[in-house]
Amino acid sequence: MQTNIKIQNQSSNSFNKVPAPIQVLNLFAGIGENRKNWKNVEVTAIECNEEKAMIYKAHFPDDTVIVADSQEYLLKNYMNFDFVISSPPCEKDSRTNHSYTKQTQKTRNNFEVKYPDMKPY
Repeated sequence: MQTNIKIQNQSSNSFNKVPAPIQVLNLFAGIGENRKNWKNVEVTAIECNEEKAMIYKAHFPDDTVIVADSQEYLLKNYMNFDFVISSPPCEKDSRTNHSYTKQTQKTRNNFEVKYPDMKPY
């Protein structure tokens, strides 16, 4: 049995349009373990370790990779991105982990961390 199927041309307002890439800020990027399988994104990756940043760039050559402090970069640039991902640094690389072993919990809770208000509305 043969079926006739009529195919119409899509208008210029078609749902087939590819949306503009999402501008992503990837903090504590490391070598890019959390970056796999991201599609339709333009990524700026921030990593403080130059060696890890070079490995990241080799894995994702189209991404912008910046060797800098992730927290400082976030405070100065968060408004330029659609989405911010901040995977925690590896425990062995975290300054907080090293200071935690040297200070009591009470002392650690006496400092104030200031981050921008990143609520969408």
